[in-house]
Amino acid sequence: MVPQVFGTGLYGRLAYRYYLRRVLGQLRGQGTSRKPAGHVRADLDRHLDRLEALIRPDGYLLGPDPFLCDFAVLGQLAYLRRTPHGARVMAARTVLSGYLDRLKGVGSARHGDSREPAQRSAPTATGEPLRA
Repeated sequence: MVPQVFGTGLYGRLAYRYYLRRVLGQLRGQGTSRKPAGHVRADLDRHLDRLEALIRPDGYLLGPDPFLCDFAVLGQLAYLRRTPHGARVMAARTVLSGYLDRLKGVGSARHGDSREPAQRSAPTATGEPLRA
């Protein structure tokens, strides 16, 4: 996969070395590289178990409607799902997968408005939509 991303030429090999050193430095700084891989996986499972316990049966972390904390968790889980190991872990957790799907559906589909957010009229303080 490395040759596909960085190429096989001199510039690609130098770029790979640079990014590898940078990523390893970040892992050391975060403490992740100081733990064995099994310990990191156990930590991930423990955190995801606790998160699943926090998700309420009526939909979100704090009730039937999403709050800012739900979107903060969405950002973290979306990035986790992009990694190979994270995608496998998340696929096995139906509670979290359903939670992510509900959060991604919040917005225009939930309110029956198919227009893009920039095209919608925001309500004013009186509740009336602002007309252009």
